Amino acid sequence: MAGFFITFEGVECSGKSLQSLKLVEYCKTHNIPAFLVREPGGTEIGEQLRSILLNQYCTPLAEFFILSASRTQLTETIIKPKLEENYIVISDRYFHSSLAYQGYARGLDIKVLQDISKTVTLGLEPEITFLLKPSYEVARARLIDKKKIGLDRIEQEEEHFHKKIYDAYISIAKDYNYFQIIEGDPDPETIHQEILLSLKKLDSRF
Repeated sequence: MAGFFITFEGVECSGKSLQSLKLVEYCKTHNIPAFLVREPGGTEIGEQLRSILLNQYCTPLAEFFILSASRTQLTETIIKPKLEENYIVISDRYFHSSLAYQGYARGLDIKVLQDISKTVTLGLEPEITFLLKPSYEVARARLIDKKKIGLDRIEQEEEHFHKKIYDAYISIAKDYNYFQIIEGDPDPETIHQEILLSLKKLDSRF
């Protein structure tokens, strides 16, 4: 049986990282070979680039190419090899994040970003992308609450930036038929069960 590639997308504090973790734990509990990665990061080079991106000022184009360098390293050295070994690969963000953040929110040309991303990812797209979409008010309240433990450079952006991203994801979801929008306001376990129900329809391992 071939590998299966799952990605999670969403605004800051949407719950995607939590759901990624819950899914990989489910796989481990049920003896399903699974591997979790995150963007940016996931490799030694990627983690160094993540630190630069989240802590130092970058122009929008520099942001995109830093992310792309991390992304191609992750895709070439971990995601594709794991898929070839028949793993379930779960990624906390993928190239769609760049369309939202550097495209819609930063103002870079979406078509150009899509074309470059196709090269960067070796043309690899997920079987399914779960877009975690809490109400904007809930996501904003979570981000404000997170200030107590500290925010990275992207999280510290003005509210209008985060609102652009929230709206952007709704548009992006319409362009990719493998996107599934998951309302993010219910409790995490309810969301997890909805995700599993969708995956069981696509792959017998779940």
